[in-house]
Amino acid sequence: SPDIEVEKIEGTDLPESGTIVGDNEILLNVRNTEETVPKVSINEVDIKLLESKDLSEEEKKELSEKIRKAKELMEAIAYRENTMLRACSEIVRIQLEFFKKGPGHLSPLRLQDIADKLGVHETTISRMSNSKYILCDWGLFNIKYFFTNAASTQDKTISRDKVMFVMKQIIVNNTGNKKMSDQKIVEELEKREIKIARRTVAKYRNLLNIESSYNR
Repeated sequence: SPDIEVEKIEGTDLPESGTIVGDNEILLNVRNTEETVPKVSINEVDIKLLESKDLSEEEKKELSEKIRKAKELMEAIAYRENTMLRACSEIVRIQLEFFKKGPGHLSPLRLQDIADKLGVHETTISRMSNSKYILCDWGLFNIKYFFTNAASTQDKTISRDKVMFVMKQIIVNNTGNKKMSDQKIVEELEKREIKIARRTVAKYRNLLNIESSYNR
């Protein structure tokens, strides 16, 4: 189930909660889902008991300690949810092309990039990315999905995800009589201003579970 929802804002009415991210083409609302945020509160009866004359000083001390721990838990939950929302808002801001166009349009992004933006340790972002999910128009995605290395190209602004997406399109849309060799894929990528080594093409092709032209 999603922990964060990314929804397109239609019209001029802005949502009351969440973070708005976008540009001249699109506005998105990034928000925590109510289903995953635990509702924690302190029983009013317990708070009133602190002022009661029916409890001994020892009982009041014990109750006061429990209430203190409950408040700490509530603060920790609020901090966790706020950190996750901030992190995901930054992810959406950096990966805006993906949220516009879908898979195959990710930009290079490291865990450390988001950690630096939030002023937290990289391990905090790593733990979050392994277990939390974002729901958007393109489906349900593990947060880890949005972190991708730059491809082994001359242009370090192109992600491996985007190069693999273009590669797959080239191979699938090939209408020639012969299956495309890795060298031919290199040439086709160059026509699209993506310069990549043949060995890198072979590596990405294997990651796409596409066999060589000989085996195809």
